[in-house]
Amino acid sequence: MPFDPQQSQLFTSNRYIRIEVGLDNEETTQDGLIRWTVARGSKAQPEFEETINADFPEDKTTITAKRQKYGPKNLLLSPDVKATFVPYVADVTPPPPPPPTPVDPAKLSYTKPFVFGNLEFPEGVNFAFTREVATGAGGTQELRKNFLVETAEYVTRSAQYAQMFVLTQPVSLEKISLALQKFGGEGFLWVEILKDQNSKPGENISTSPLMAMTDLSNRPGYYWQAFDFTQKDVKLAPGRYWIALGFSGTPVVNWFYSYGKPVGPSDGTRYKTILDEDWSNSLSFEFNYRVEGRTTP
Repeated sequence: MPFDPQQSQLFTSNRYIRIEVGLDNEETTQDGLIRWTVARGSKAQPEFEETINADFPEDKTTITAKRQKYGPKNLLLSPDVKATFVPYVADVTPPPPPPPTPVDPAKLSYTKPFVFGNLEFPEGVNFAFTREVATGAGGTQELRKNFLVETAEYVTRSAQYAQMFVLTQPVSLEKISLALQKFGGEGFLWVEILKDQNSKPGENISTSPLMAMTDLSNRPGYYWQAFDFTQKDVKLAPGRYWIALGFSGTPVVNWFYSYGKPVGPSDGTRYKTILDEDWSNSLSFEFNYRVEGRTTP
């Protein structure tokens, strides 16, 4: 069975090495730390070079098969039961209460600010440069090592990606923000809000205005990129919905994600290629997103 450590389709390398694991490892701040002092007024720093080498001259895989006879091979052993059997009569379960009467979301009053989503990600971290210079105690200069892992998907190539969010209260939608990083290219981005249909994206509810690539920040790192829905008058009742990122042209954009499913359901991240008619491809991670608006008091 292929091992998929980065949760990317067809990534089956057996040469994936994790350097540091766990937020509870307080010693990571010492790993790779270089500290020096400088004369007053000097901005010089030592030259640094880091080399990681590995030699894999040969892959050797051994598989052994053993034929077994047909028939049961598991036995269940239990002691003799000598107690008198008394039939159990369950109490009659009362009928469930009637479902609440549906309320039209458009007729409600939305006054309370609302923010929801998968909000935790390393905002503004430049993953292209894992070392940064900082001033430590006593004015010493430090070259600190960053062990954060860039978990992101290239989402503007040949497939469209969608992330589910679940509302437990009615919301008047104002903005949808995604944790994106722009690498280049030309074109437009937009966000679609879709209904849920059997745990897959369904009918379109609303679409944000187009956002030109020139409007996205060129800063390195991942930041919240907001897509405006204030002019769409979108009222969402409690339930499941999907955020789908659309694009045109040749944009090069990554969308940050979290391992596992910190907020949404296990089947809440999907994609389809340009040849697919259905959102049949499911992913085991959860994109970082933020839903903003107002809800009822």
